[in-house]
Amino acid sequence: MFPLISPNLIWLGRSASEMYRIRYHRPEKSLPIDLPLSKSISNRLRVLQYLYPKAIQVEKWSEAEDSLILIKALQQQSDDYNFGLAGTSVRFFLAVAALEGRACTIDASERGRQRPIKPLVDALRQLGSEIIYLNKEGHLPVQLLGGTELRGGMVHLNASVSSQFITSLLLIAPRMEKGLKIQWEGESVSSSYWQMSCVLMQELGIKVQEEEQSIEIEYTPSLEPQLVTIESDWSSAAYPIQTLFASKQELILKNLNAKSVQPDAILLKILKPLGLRHKQMGTNLLLWLDEPKQKTMEFPNINASNFPDLSISIAVLLGSLGIQFQLSGLETLEGKESKRLSHLYSSLSQIADLSLDEDLATLKFGGVKKHEGILRLETAYDHRFVMAFTPLSSLFSVELNEVESVVKSFPNFWTEISKLGFYHEKLS
Repeated sequence: MFPLISPNLIWLGRSASEMYRIRYHRPEKSLPIDLPLSKSISNRLRVLQYLYPKAIQVEKWSEAEDSLILIKALQQQSDDYNFGLAGTSVRFFLAVAALEGRACTIDASERGRQRPIKPLVDALRQLGSEIIYLNKEGHLPVQLLGGTELRGGMVHLNASVSSQFITSLLLIAPRMEKGLKIQWEGESVSSSYWQMSCVLMQELGIKVQEEEQSIEIEYTPSLEPQLVTIESDWSSAAYPIQTLFASKQELILKNLNAKSVQPDAILLKILKPLGLRHKQMGTNLLLWLDEPKQKTMEFPNINASNFPDLSISIAVLLGSLGIQFQLSGLETLEGKESKRLSHLYSSLSQIADLSLDEDLATLKFGGVKKHEGILRLETAYDHRFVMAFTPLSSLFSVELNEVESVVKSFPNFWTEISKLGFYHEKLS
């Protein structure tokens, strides 16, 4: 058995009775923040570098737990792999393993087993891979019988569940002798993420042709040698940006580009009506708050389908400010590290007047409701909940049942957020 779950993730088995108080003390001056490198870009480049080892050199990699798990799986041959909660990593690796004709078993944690995998398995089967479900149809664990390398052709895919299924196929496509044409029907969720993959691949010299309901990738036997630099992670930038609304101080985020290929850079546009301003200073981004143009507590409705990782931060920030708005496009949240939509609703209901339309996957915010006492939150061991709710400690007394799941995407979160006045202490 080859367990890929890092020893750093032992917190997954901890008792929920261990509570942590999040505290805030406004600093005299906030210090520049070192964000983690983009996990999304890093994971895509990890796969491409594995497929083109002599061509792609990366200056520095993401140290997020998901990224470390992926590279360990790619580099080691084994009969059994367990990816824990690393959903992106397991999907990317499954595609690579099928491409190479590996014979192995791929599994995940209990929650990881609940996350969807069927559309990707169906697509890989169409291309010739023999994959068997070992437990529940459509979910991990799966067994790859191996022995057959994928040669490409055409594949039809259900893209309404996750953009990662398209991305997984995109990344292995240029190594298939026949190339690959991916077709799908209906609307592709989070399309901005596979579009980011297309841009990265084109920049590396891979020919990608996009049409309305399909993508075609040419067989690319080799690439020109090149050095690639990974920028900071825009989804992680959301958390220090949330703190601006408490401190009103200028904020400098290192190695971040306002015109990034990352879809989550749209946060600058979303929060502009609330006075968020920015200026590019070389490789760093300066942010501050002006008097908002938004004079009422009503706000344009937001469709988060193309940036689901931002949805928790947006909901927590605007909900705590008493903004009246609707947050839609949340269809994929229930299949994330936790059942994010229902968990977000139950958590925010403590401080905001809101309702949940499950059929439309929409949260409707009506303003802030009075909250007294301590705001105790169950994180469901979801890194994004820990980070998004931490800034609330500037408004309420906040307690969380764990604080270490942040290693999944932002290993140095507590070090960096302390520069802005936020820290945690374990309650006895």
